[in-house]
Amino acid sequence: MALTRICKINLPSKYHILTAILNLLPSEVLGMMQNVRHLRIETEKVAKDDEGLSKEVSKDICLMEHTRKTRGLRHLALRVRDVEVSQAFYERLFDMKLVWQPDPDNVYLSTGVDNLALHQVPAEEFEKFAPSPHHPLDHLGFLMDSPDSVNALFQEVSGQGVTIVQPPKAHRDGSFSFYLADPDSNTIQVLFEPSVRL
Repeated sequence: MALTRICKINLPSKYHILTAILNLLPSEVLGMMQNVRHLRIETEKVAKDDEGLSKEVSKDICLMEHTRKTRGLRHLALRVRDVEVSQAFYERLFDMKLVWQPDPDNVYLSTGVDNLALHQVPAEEFEKFAPSPHHPLDHLGFLMDSPDSVNALFQEVSGQGVTIVQPPKAHRDGSFSFYLADPDSNTIQVLFEPSVRL
């Protein structure tokens, strides 16, 4: 009496097409799918007798886990007093482009590898919206490709009336940066960081 493996995969009904495809795969292939998340694999051992009738011998159930990979902190959302002013600031100094504007009070900008959301502070909250040394956000940063690029941007903003928080400085870890303030007094570090590949 020969043993045959039959694999059945149970997924939510909205994934019925994927379920059908996966169920066509040999059990050996399914056994190698160790990077698929939340797949419930039911492996049934069945025995076929001389008349072709099947009888379940045993059933093994396992959950396969996905090895996840984080691609870094690449999205930031800021509440601002004037969306248009802030948008122009980030586009001018940091080469950001508009990728989405669902309405006049919200814009989403990107350099192609990140995403910055700017959200208009409602007029009724203006009195409460003031810079504070106790703000939980210490600073945000933009990575540059070299110390020369850091210095070039420093020279550019110095002639535009932008507030310089700290001048350019070489740090002990080999990085190089300066700090400026955006229109809402958020501190921005303009940074060359040799350990980060762009």
